[in-house]
Amino acid sequence: MTTAQLSLRPADLLRVLKDLLRAELKARSGVEYTDAQAAAWTDETLLGSPELELDSLELVSIAGRVNELFHLHESGIEDFLLRDRTLGDWVRIVIRGREIAGDQLTFLTSGSTGSPKPCVHPVAALDQEVDALAAMFAGVERVVSFVPTHHIFGFLFTAMLPARLQASVIDARAVASNAVGWSPTDLIVGVPSNYTYLARSAAPLAGARAVVSTSAIDAPTIAALREKGLGQLTEVYGSSETGGLAVRLNCAGPFTLHPFWRLVPTSNGSLLQRVMPDGTFPAPVVCMDHLRPVAGGFELGGRIDHAVKIAGTNVFPRRIEALLREHPLIADASVRLMRPAEGERLKAFVVPRQGAITEPSTEESLKSQLSQWSREQLTAPEHLKTWTFGPAIPRDQLGKAADW
Repeated sequence: MTTAQLSLRPADLLRVLKDLLRAELKARSGVEYTDAQAAAWTDETLLGSPELELDSLELVSIAGRVNELFHLHESGIEDFLLRDRTLGDWVRIVIRGREIAGDQLTFLTSGSTGSPKPCVHPVAALDQEVDALAAMFAGVERVVSFVPTHHIFGFLFTAMLPARLQASVIDARAVASNAVGWSPTDLIVGVPSNYTYLARSAAPLAGARAVVSTSAIDAPTIAALREKGLGQLTEVYGSSETGGLAVRLNCAGPFTLHPFWRLVPTSNGSLLQRVMPDGTFPAPVVCMDHLRPVAGGFELGGRIDHAVKIAGTNVFPRRIEALLREHPLIADASVRLMRPAEGERLKAFVVPRQGAITEPSTEESLKSQLSQWSREQLTAPEHLKTWTFGPAIPRDQLGKAADW
């Protein structure tokens, strides 16, 4: 059986496996390895050794995730992951499995609102996107990555694209930005919080290009990056379900679809139709944002599911509101993203139940209880950073929920 060839070098694949291992161990066992610890892992690192500890159950779980990502079951060699235990062995197993069979990869969503969802992508579609990216970022000789490699954004930009461009890769999570030594042939890959950090660092960016995903960078940060010498900034719009859909420059103006995507507006949102390299048309996908066609592309009209982005993660304020209303001390609640001047996190307006606040001093006690609840019940991006109390949810003259 022939298979679509996956354009990955062994060193790039090793980084994918290391990031996947770290994520799975943290999610399943609460074991968290630092960037520096993971950077020290090599081909010779033995799974289950003091350097990378995991028990038999963790090994089976992680091997299953590697199998799921690379579809090794289609080649029939997935069981070798349980026999051969170094990271280099796993790199060779994945390469061999891809040579035998398998035309798809499965990435997971972030799981910010429940269990991560598997998203299956044909390798031909990923290659098609990397072809477009290689033309867009021609001349790049080094990719400097701030993002994990096992999610689709990192996989495309810090594994497949460098292999296509024959560019080197620096994992900036384990290297001080002042030590990178930036140049115009660098491509920085990150999310908005990474660029906020770079804007405040001392290192001049010397014309390096950059790509950002998950949300736009705010105008003051872009201005600060420009002062430090940042070159072209490209924002990518897409999702785990679709891969990259469109791009725009400097986080402003309309997005331009990649040439292999077509926009089909509907009354309930937007359908996106892909044209595969062989000319076939897979089933259309539903975009999670309202897309408004304009001259030169489209603009975003807000999420259909009302999600917001925090630190690159989809967060759903309405889900958090529903959880708050189940709290025995809360009669009603509203949750929204802070205004830019306030910060980049969520805030809550709470209507306490009768008797929950009996005197001014107990308001601080209620705030303390709710903050503890937030830390225990919500993920870090969902955590509510400020609390406001009142007799009713603020509303405007039309009766719609207002800011506070």
